Amino acid sequence: MLVLVYLKPKNFIIAFILLHYVCAINADEQLARISAKKCAEYTEKLYEPGKIPNGPHVLKCPRNTTAEPETPPLQHAAAKEFPHFALIGYEKGNANKPHWACVGTLISEVYVLTSGNCVINNTILGLPQYVLLGDLDTDSEQDDAAPIQLNITGHIPHPDFTSSNKYNNIGLLKLEKPVTFSEYIRPACLPDTDVNVPVLIGSSWDFHDKRKYVLKAVLKVYEHPECQNAYSSHKLPRGIDQAIQFCAAYLSPQNDFSELTSGSPALSYSSTPCTAIVNGILSFGTTSTLIPEVYEKVFPYVTWIESVVWPSQ
Repeated sequence: MLVLVYLKPKNFIIAFILLHYVCAINADEQLARISAKKCAEYTEKLYEPGKIPNGPHVLKCPRNTTAEPETPPLQHAAAKEFPHFALIGYEKGNANKPHWACVGTLISEVYVLTSGNCVINNTILGLPQYVLLGDLDTDSEQDDAAPIQLNITGHIPHPDFTSSNKYNNIGLLKLEKPVTFSEYIRPACLPDTDVNVPVLIGSSWDFHDKRKYVLKAVLKVYEHPECQNAYSSHKLPRGIDQAIQFCAAYLSPQNDFSELTSGSPALSYSSTPCTAIVNGILSFGTTSTLIPEVYEKVFPYVTWIESVVWPSQ
């Protein structure tokens, strides 16, 4: 903008046109980033030709998940509702029955997004070894699911994450082979903006019930001062860092789900039904139902994620 001050009046129009052109290029580059292209590609696969020759394509997504759950209490997810949902497991001496301890989100054919502490070595469990996709209830064979279990071949925490702090708590797991997408297994999209909505959709895994289900509920997003105040007594060097973190809590009067699973996603939905956008990854919280959980924002890390997941595109 300072350059314009020194231009001669007759050159103002030319300068304005050039500035407009540069801005347009930047906007096009933003739209053309690889994660946006992949999101469009994944969304396109939701459609199939209709019964009418040369007629409109039909959305083959089984249900419209753009709407929030109708009631605040936690609910069991429906079949195929969260096809990006991933369980992350540790061997614990039995490869046939892994110890599932974290949650992740499928974001491509071979990568799962989760929290950093679900990627690094656990002092008790070691490194995670398995990912389970396409399941709804691990104790049922009648749950309208199509589960597949895959080995993990790559553990990639964010380079600025360490187990001794609460920041940059995000990471990626690489699967042994590409998965085939279906109604039961399909990736979520990465966001193109920061978190700017009052509520999100949360999904997690119920490890406390006798049977293990995928759960869903509405998440209330807290204003930053309220979030900062909630954690004022915690030993956080930078407090809650608004640039990369936000607070949210389930809008449930039951107070029965205070211990969420690390890596659980906070989701929104695009204008296309069933296209989930992962806005946040559960980082840490407390056992108190009066204090919200802290989520790592995904948007500040999109460039890093793209460099790992789609390095040559």
